[in-house]
Amino acid sequence: MGLIRAELAYIQRHRSFAQLLLSEMWRTNREWHQTLQLLRGEAIGVIAEVLRRGVDEAYFDAQLDVRMAAAALFGVCLVVAVDWLVFEPDRTLESVQESLIAVIRARVGI
Repeated sequence: MGLIRAELAYIQRHRSFAQLLLSEMWRTNREWHQTLQLLRGEAIGVIAEVLRRGVDEAYFDAQLDVRMAAAALFGVCLVVAVDWLVFEPDRTLESVQESLIAVIRARVGI
């Protein structure tokens, strides 16, 4: 839960970073791509380390693909945060966090 709040808050404070990341991710032939790849890798690495500790402490399933789960969590938070800030800016960070956690816990019925 702290990871989700931290990422949402970071994007709220650094909107231009989120916009740049989302707009430039697909443009692999640009100078920015390597820098964005490094920044994304660092963010996912932090999330992966927390998830890895959760696996080690049996909080998460031992079969969890930590790196993929970290990338998924990073991506979900990024897109949700941008959607929130662009389309529902009156919502509070806490409200967005609670809704996102509810979706993750419910596993969207899949």
